[in-house]
Amino acid sequence: MKGQGRAMYVMGLDYNSESIEKAKLLLDKAITIDLNNSTKVEEILNDQKFDCIICADVLEHLVDPLGLIRELYKHLNTEGRIIISLPNMNHWSIFFHLLINKYPRRNRGIYDKTHLQFYLLHNLPELAVYDLKFSLLDRNFRIFDQKQGNWDKTFMRIFKYIPWFRNFVTYQFIFELTKPE
Repeated sequence: MKGQGRAMYVMGLDYNSESIEKAKLLLDKAITIDLNNSTKVEEILNDQKFDCIICADVLEHLVDPLGLIRELYKHLNTEGRIIISLPNMNHWSIFFHLLINKYPRRNRGIYDKTHLQFYLLHNLPELAVYDLKFSLLDRNFRIFDQKQGNWDKTFMRIFKYIPWFRNFVTYQFIFELTKPE
């Protein structure tokens, strides 16, 4: 992280101009861009190479997430990695909403009304284009779509050790795609 002295150069790309204005105060470079436009992404990234590229809650909003990953792949250093977080569409609450025959439309979270793509655990490796290696790093456990407080975080840790149940309380997957050694 830039502020913690772990990164020499940090660049941010986002479609939300308000987020970019805030990011400009913290990053070396922050640019408003439609990540669906691979030509513009290539134009902005040019010949730059990165050790780490983070796609935090981004790919589910894109028309062609694989196209973006293919573009980002070109900008990874030899030992580079792409860290991705995606919501889990196998969360128990999805089934509840299917049962009551009403899918919520929210401004964020699993039910974000701007999601174009949906992912389950076994779909995640599909994002490993070319020769990238997939590794699940972590899961964000949550019982409810909206945060319920610290008890939720503490209580959810036990589900990490119950394989058959943990997918239903996984709110978000965090994984990485790395170039092979």
